[in-house]
Amino acid sequence: MKHKLFSGLTALALSLTACGGGGGEGDIGLPIGGGTGGGSASIRINFLTVEPSDLRNASYFTARWNVSYNSISGYTTEVYAYSSPTLSSSGASDYKITGMNCGSIYGTGCSADGYVSCTISLNTFGQRVISCKTPSGQNLPGRATFKVSGNGYIILKACVFDPLGAGTICDQKATPVILP
Repeated sequence: MKHKLFSGLTALALSLTACGGGGGEGDIGLPIGGGTGGGSASIRINFLTVEPSDLRNASYFTARWNVSYNSISGYTTEVYAYSSPTLSSSGASDYKITGMNCGSIYGTGCSADGYVSCTISLNTFGQRVISCKTPSGQNLPGRATFKVSGNGYIILKACVFDPLGAGTICDQKATPVILP
């Protein structure tokens, strides 16, 4: 009886090894959008473009990006209009234009490739107001005004959550523009 039990456990161990060992960190059989699979969560913005780059007289702009990420839950984005290419940790939210969740589980139309289309209009106070939509046409909540003008940057901040203990992992990329 002991021999049969040992033989059965050995056969089970060999079959698990032949199938890849039964999984490791991050390998739970679900797709990892835009990522490499396995391991801890990570994100890298490969590129960010803004068209047109001169927003002084523009009525719209589109920010497009591509990211490489490893996260089962997708990633979050925030788009900022800022005076320097790097966000400061204090007060950055004052310069936020919009944000959205990306990845196949959200249905916003962005995966590793994403974009937001934004219109620029004047409000009753003569301020240039920005409102944006997702690639699938959903209106993003809130309306923002430009807090800086002249030479500046559109900055994309993209983040993933690492459930293995690192917390939120972010990357950011800036592209120069002329702000209204």
